[in-house]
Amino acid sequence: MAAAQLPGRVVGAHREPVRHPDVVWGTLPVGATAGGYLASAVGTRPTLWLIAGIGLLSCLPLILTREVRALRTFPAQPAE
Repeated sequence: MAAAQLPGRVVGAHREPVRHPDVVWGTLPVGATAGGYLASAVGTRPTLWLIAGIGLLSCLPLILTREVRALRTFPAQPAE
């Protein structure tokens, strides 16, 4: 989807990963290598469970912040 087809408030979210592709793409080989070594050491299934647990735990700081817990309604969207 081209950026010209997106509404104005979505374009920023659409282009965000493009700003720092070296950070996004640079970490993929590191994670793949670490996952491969871990899977060969302890097995595939335990490695997948460990990665799933790390993914769930990484959400906790965001979920447990006071601002998120106090949020009852979505913030108002600016008029376009």
